[in-house]
Amino acid sequence: MSGHLTGPQARTILMQSSLPQAQLASICSLSDIDQDGKLTAEEFTLAMHLIDVAMSGQPLPPVLPPEYIPPSFRRVRSGSGISVISSTSVDQRLPEEPVLEDEQQQLETKLPVTFEDKKRENFERGHLELEKRRQALSEQQRQEQERLAQLERAEQGRNERERQEQERKRQLELEKQLEEQREPERQREEERRKEIERREAAKWELERQRQLEWEWNSRQELLNQRNKVNKRT
Repeated sequence: MSGHLTGPQARTILMQSSLPQAQLASICSLSDIDQDGKLTAEEFTLAMHLIDVAMSGQPLPPVLPPEYIPPSFRRVRSGSGISVISSTSVDQRLPEEPVLEDEQQQLETKLPVTFEDKKRENFERGHLELEKRRQALSEQQRQEQERLAQLERAEQGRNERERQEQERKRQLELEKQLEEQREPERQREEERRKEIERREAAKWELERQRQLEWEWNSRQELLNQRNKVNKRT
């Protein structure tokens, strides 16, 4: 509401950065441009920027660079040289002491970003880094899942081949057992077949003998009849 932070208020906020006391004292001294023991909004933004510089490991400047000076604390030319004026003395500038336009443009282009800009930039950078890591993790998970799927398919193929081989061996063993069981029956069947063949052969032999005997008897009878006829004549 007052437009500025008192020294204790600013110190309480800046100490949250956990920077050494010497650096915090240097930041407070550099940020309090008008040395009134208070920090305006621009001076507080400058202090937060210097904290970011210190926390990033960069050295703090011994004297505040011109490009760090906020818009309300521009450099103006005077008879004795260049001096820094506060926002309360801007309206008291003499017409012959204007800020050079080129210098003003340079200062405006070189002004440090605000704390909110820095915060937004860090957030966007962190979001991009997080998205990059998320994509990398997603790709790594996809590759791992694909590798596991390949291993699983290979394992399934190996198990299927082993199952087929075991099934083939089991079928061969079963056929061997059945063959061993059929062998006695096949031998008995062979014996029956041979017995039938022997009987048939004996039957045909007996029939042949009977036929031969009948033929011999028939010839003998014819001879006897012929002899009787010859005797009569």
